[in-house]
Amino acid sequence: MYLLAGIFKETGMAFIVYVCINLFFGINTIVTHSTVFLLHLEKPTVQSLYDLCETLRHVFLVFPQFCFGYGLVELSQHQALMGFLKAYGVICPDTTFELDRISSKLLGMFIQGTIFFSIRLLVDDGTIQKIWYKILE
Repeated sequence: MYLLAGIFKETGMAFIVYVCINLFFGINTIVTHSTVFLLHLEKPTVQSLYDLCETLRHVFLVFPQFCFGYGLVELSQHQALMGFLKAYGVICPDTTFELDRISSKLLGMFIQGTIFFSIRLLVDDGTIQKIWYKILE
């Protein structure tokens, strides 16, 4: 969101747009993936639903809102499963916060943050404008 900060003159309008963008991408990506995942659970023999679910999960990793939101969804699902098993006396190690569960989401957010912060530094430095003017010449 900091990358878009230079576009707005009013802070109120910037805040409203930021919230709308975050809500739009966060909710829509998670709902879309979850819907396809639930359809796959309903019909586990349909391989195309599983393939679509996995493709969406990988494609949506470019959105930090999906990485954060779906990471929390996966953590809460696993914690609920551990609570359910514990209630029935099944003893198993609690691996809720193991990195294999959320590592792709953390890596995605790290890469996006690094790239967008670097672009913002180049914009503030004026390097992007200099390159743009040279291209136009």
